[in-house]
Amino acid sequence: PPGAPVDPGTGELTYTASWSGPFPASWDDWFVRAVAVPVDTVPVEAVRGQRSPASGAITLTVLPPTGPDLAPLTAEVWGPDSRGVVVRTSTTAPEKVTAFGPHRLRSVAAGVAGATTPLGELALDPSSPPGSAPAPGAPPLTVRLARAAGTTPLAVWFRRADATQPVDVQVSLADPLGRVTTRTLTVPGVTPPAPVLLALVDSFRIAGRGVVLQLRSAAPVDTDPPWRLRIAAVAGVGPLGRREQATFDLPDIPTGPQPFARNAVIQAGRERGGPPFVYSVLVRLQGRLAVTATLISPDNRTSQVTVRL
Repeated sequence: PPGAPVDPGTGELTYTASWSGPFPASWDDWFVRAVAVPVDTVPVEAVRGQRSPASGAITLTVLPPTGPDLAPLTAEVWGPDSRGVVVRTSTTAPEKVTAFGPHRLRSVAAGVAGATTPLGELALDPSSPPGSAPAPGAPPLTVRLARAAGTTPLAVWFRRADATQPVDVQVSLADPLGRVTTRTLTVPGVTPPAPVLLALVDSFRIAGRGVVLQLRSAAPVDTDPPWRLRIAAVAGVGPLGRREQATFDLPDIPTGPQPFARNAVIQAGRERGGPPFVYSVLVRLQGRLAVTATLISPDNRTSQVTVRL
């Protein structure tokens, strides 16, 4: 600049320069050094500049302008009784303790609060559920999964007392400045599956042909995967008894008044109308007979009736 003093050590002129640019917010400090870089050529003077030594580093702190991020909560049911619930979320907040302190997490499920824990001190446990899954009514257990792409996945495990009742879940993450981000979710109760019902309407013999069973069920006939009807028959007693079995997908059972075929031992037909639907089953066996009809849902729930003639 005009009137600037010369460098007392070298006797050379001194210069000033300025630069501005964005520094992304971070809980880590930025370290900045300055280096003077000469122009490529200086016409006429036939001189060549050299890069200056780097200046000492200065530290810049650019903290996030808002509270910590926390992804929306999602829930899954686990366990054979459907009382287990896992709620998942994630955050990009650092796991390590910053110069201002740690990020802290707290979970509340079904009115029971877990401990407020530094993010980096949460157990690292990717198992489902973790080995120390909580008992019904116990505080929720919050674990973290391996950090990837700058994000820490989190899972909150707990068991509710009644699987049919909804429960409220709250997850709060506080940064070292005391700013808190809270996510909430109501996990709905599990509706018990409707019972699988199969009723016997009538059973009778047809001379010279076998036994006919009339069955009634409201099971749908158009699902994929389908409901199935399994007929198992035993003629006679003991090891010499004859055993026959057939399984029908409900959509494949023919509808209407068509007669039974002559070649199959066990056949089934469905009457028009419904639901509920009425099925006629012919078993071409003679003598003492036991017939068991089993209705099987796509998730393998069953209902069964047995006829002995």
